[in-house]
This record gives sequence, C-alpha cells and structure tokens, in this order.
Amino acid sequence: MSTAAPRSALLEVERLSKRFGGVIASAGVDLRVREGEVHALIGPNGAGKTTLVAQLAGQVRPDSGRIVFAGSDITRLAPHERARRGLARSFQITRLFKSFAVRDNVVLAVQAAGRTEPAAGAAARREAIERRVDEVLAEIGLADQAGARIDALSHGEQRALEVGLAVASRPRLVMLDEPMAGMGHDESKRMEALIRRLRAHTTVLLIEHDVDAVFRLADRVSVLVSGQIIASGAPEAVRRDAGVVEAYLGEE
Repeated sequence: MSTAAPRSALLEVERLSKRFGGVIASAGVDLRVREGEVHALIGPNGAGKTTLVAQLAGQVRPDSGRIVFAGSDITRLAPHERARRGLARSFQITRLFKSFAVRDNVVLAVQAAGRTEPAAGAAARREAIERRVDEVLAEIGLADQAGARIDALSHGEQRALEVGLAVASRPRLVMLDEPMAGMGHDESKRMEALIRRLRAHTTVLLIEHDVDAVFRLADRVSVLVSGQIIASGAPEAVRRDAGVVEAYLGEE
C-alpha cells in the first residue's frame, strides 16, 4: 500500500545555541517545521521558548548554529529581510497603535509589508491595499469593528488583531507567541478557530501554554526544557513520552 510522502521542511534549525551570561537559553536546539503544518512548541516557563522565537525572527543573534528557511540560510539576516522572505511573528505583549482604529492598524501592517500586487498608479495601489485589509479583517473576525478604537476591543479581540498584523504580509510561516495568554474559555475557542483558518494558507509555529488547545490544534509537537528539545513528534506520542510527562506535562 502506498503512503503519502512527508511534507518538506520549511524551517530547519540546527544546533542553535544562545547564552546570556551564565544563563543558557538555547542549548543546541534542533527543530524541523514542515510546510503546511501547525507545529506547537511547548515547555515550562523559563524553558527558552520566546528566546528561541526571537532568534528565528532575527531579534536575537544566536551564538552558534544555523537557521534555514525555505532552503536558504537566514541565520545572519536582519528581521526585515526574514520578513521579506515570508517569516512573520506575533508577540506575547500586544504591539498595537492604540490611538488608531482597528482598520488603520491593519492598513499600516499591509503598507509596511509592501507585498500588494504591483499596480500602475497610486489609485490601483490603494485599491490593492484596501482589498488586502478587508481580507485580513474578515479572517480575524473584526470586519464589523474596523472603525473601533483599540481600547474598545476585548483582550481576545486585541490578540486576534495582533495575529492579523502578523499575517498581513501573507507570510509562508507565522510564529504565534502565546496567542491565548490571558484569555477566557470563549476567547480561546475563537483563537483556536482563527488558527485553524490560518493553516489553510500559512504554516504555523505555535508557542502556547494551553496544552489542551495545543493537542487539539497541532500536527506535531516539540517540547523545550532548559533550552533543549527533549521530544518531538505526533501529539499523542509526545503526550505519552515519559520524559515529557516528568519534565512538563506532569505539572499540568
């Protein structure tokens, strides 16, 4: 019986290491994210998850190791160069222009991305930008609140907007850093639904403490403990891994 070929790796991390003084944040991390999947990165507080994402996005320079994205070594590229290649991220703390309306925030993100279809003339370019803004607002579920100020949004809606800004450029891979942090049950369910919509066109690296949501959403899960990946694979296999239970899941 024939089986489907495994999807190719979009992101490959090889022996990535980072030290801050006497603190080892990344200790030879190996990670492989396949095209088209939701890949979750979980682990206890202080495991080095956000530092790893910052290295992947280019905000933090690794001490050693290699990051390959879409077949190219991006280890030394600046964040904006990685973004141009299709690598985007959201942050644990929302970074929104709170004096602007929802739509204005998305307009700025689309303009900054500079990835609208080339068009002859300012009017056609504006039309392309507005079309993309409408798409983003619909996807994140905020089309009806396009004119609202940021402070009028709930916490969950602000997090959804943060995700919208990250995907405004149509990235090939988006890294979502704890998108459900601080959410109640209903807001978390809406964020799960948004992540499912994203996966139709974007590879997702999900960093999240809500383990139940992770195991509902992820195709594969990697567990980071003390700066090292201790397990990586299908969700159920990782859930049953004795080392993972002892180091992390046992405290959940």
